[in-house]
Amino acid sequence: MPRLLRSQSRSLPSVWNIHQHQANADEHVANEPPQEPALESNLVVVNPPSQIMAEVWKTNPFKGDFNPGTKAGQQIFVEKTKGLPEADRMALSKANASEIHRYFGARDTNFGNVIRTIPIDFNLDGTVKTTANLMTQHHLVKLEHVQREAIGRYGTALAAGAAIPAGPFALTDLDPATSDPDKATFYLRVHSQVVAMIIKNGLSAIGYQDLMLQKSKFSFVHPTTGEIEYDGPTMMFLIFQKTQPSTIVGLDSYLKKLEACKASDHSNDIDKMLTHMESNYMVLREHDKAPENYRRLLLDALGTGPNNSFNLFIDRIKDDIDSGLGLHSQIDTDAIIVACRQKYTNMVELKEWTKVDPRDAQLMTLVTQLQVLQTQQKQASVHATSGGTPKDPRPNYGQQKKDIIEGTIVEKWRTIKEGDTKTVDGTLWQWCPHHVLPGKWKGLYTKHAPTACPSAAGKKANGHAASPGIAAATGAAADAAAKPKADSTLALQAKLKDVMCTNLCLSGEDVEKLFKEASEN
Repeated sequence: MPRLLRSQSRSLPSVWNIHQHQANADEHVANEPPQEPALESNLVVVNPPSQIMAEVWKTNPFKGDFNPGTKAGQQIFVEKTKGLPEADRMALSKANASEIHRYFGARDTNFGNVIRTIPIDFNLDGTVKTTANLMTQHHLVKLEHVQREAIGRYGTALAAGAAIPAGPFALTDLDPATSDPDKATFYLRVHSQVVAMIIKNGLSAIGYQDLMLQKSKFSFVHPTTGEIEYDGPTMMFLIFQKTQPSTIVGLDSYLKKLEACKASDHSNDIDKMLTHMESNYMVLREHDKAPENYRRLLLDALGTGPNNSFNLFIDRIKDDIDSGLGLHSQIDTDAIIVACRQKYTNMVELKEWTKVDPRDAQLMTLVTQLQVLQTQQKQASVHATSGGTPKDPRPNYGQQKKDIIEGTIVEKWRTIKEGDTKTVDGTLWQWCPHHVLPGKWKGLYTKHAPTACPSAAGKKANGHAASPGIAAATGAAADAAAKPKADSTLALQAKLKDVMCTNLCLSGEDVEKLFKEASEN
């Protein structure tokens, strides 16, 4: 008997019975065990297409327009308006003129065109003809110019030729989100506020209060809300007007400063002097007024320093230029500035800049000896006319005459050694064994150290041999100081002049200047 199949134990639906197949599938799904939820990482989320933002190409985030109402814009505003620590902020006074101008100059790139392009001249149709930079051309800008621009930024622009109304001025609303002209005006206001905040963060509390005394000239008040905005460029103009920085004057003054510049005007700091000349020349060049002889003016100023070695370096450059030959014959001003600034820096670093030239030291000694000669000459003149003992010009000297070495004007205490140093009337004296006058003294208390003795014996002992001319001149002066007679003094004075002209190669005019200086002291 054939075995029955299991499929035969029940009736199967026809393959064409769609409803029956759907019922079987639903029953199978209902009897399936619950499935674990799929991991989130395995899910693929399809995002809606995002809006493509325009990329801004900018090498410096502080340049260009920005909106302080955004997070990034607020950071830019804070960075651009950083000022000075409270303790270093400046009062609004003429004494701080150069410091205030340097403070603004260091932040010039943060100001924008609200400072650099101020209209100062207009065409007949009202369009701008000429602009000026408030930082470097203050003398060309008037209060009317900055106020007219400010009114155009914060209020309703004035018609060409219209008078400036009395302040404070009216502040108008803007809608930069929907209006392109309002957006441009909004950014101009932002730049103006940067200038105003830099000013506030650089002045002391009292200095800022002084500036606020003129706030009606730069204030804009909203007629409904009472909101107040201060115009930065107008504030800066008023600061310059009050302090008048030395670097912001007429063009003629710039040229005069170049012509009269000397190292002594800048504490003999060559670096500062060069910076001063560069800044003045730059302003003249910006106005097409650069002097053609700037190289000569530069070399003349560099040659006024106190260091003989540096001055010889400048002289060699001058010689090459004047002759048209040599290494420096075609040197330009930029190369001169770089070379001289580097040489000065090296000399300061090596402590050679303040070293006294031996020739200068000897001339100082000669001037001192000339003073002695003049004093003795006056004493002899008084003695000859009055028939009495000449009166020494020093106070109370007659009471101390017994303390003077006979035949000289040297006080006796200076010839008696009581130690290496001695303080008399608040002055420190040092014992110098190089001053010897046979029969009178074997050393003196002097105001110089033995190692810096300018006498011929001192130089020889210290390994600095004096030239024959200087030694002869110093010797002649020393001999003259020890002889009090009037006729001998005059003869030695003539001899001293001859020695200075012959051995030191001084001109007669220079010698007369030295004698005149000695007679006046």
